[in-house]
Amino acid sequence: MRFLDFTETTGIILLSIFGALMILVVFIIVLQPVSTVDLTFKVPLVPFIPCLSVLVNLYLMFQLDGPTWIRFLIWVAIGYAIYFIYGIRKSEEGSIQKQNLIASINVKEIEANNGNSGIVNNGFVESDKM
Repeated sequence: MRFLDFTETTGIILLSIFGALMILVVFIIVLQPVSTVDLTFKVPLVPFIPCLSVLVNLYLMFQLDGPTWIRFLIWVAIGYAIYFIYGIRKSEEGSIQKQNLIASINVKEIEANNGNSGIVNNGFVESDKM
């Protein structure tokens, strides 16, 4: 009779934990309400086919060697950098904040040049000298 060593025991425990989590997630997905709208395309046996495809893809990913994972992580890092840089530069909220900042700077410059202590209200200066 062969006894399990530490690595096999750890593997069995981790596999059991992830298997239980997978069953729990599938159970939660099954409990979600399903739309009765007739669609032109539906995935059959939801959520079982999608979960099976996730397991197959995970199996295939774990068959990859180390250098492939390193290349993958480098490309993911490049993709994230491009995505976030583009998002920050093209953000509508960022441009609104920039416009508000420029408007407040302009109002402060106008106040400094006129020498009055106006009250700033939505980018306009209401003078106390009325």
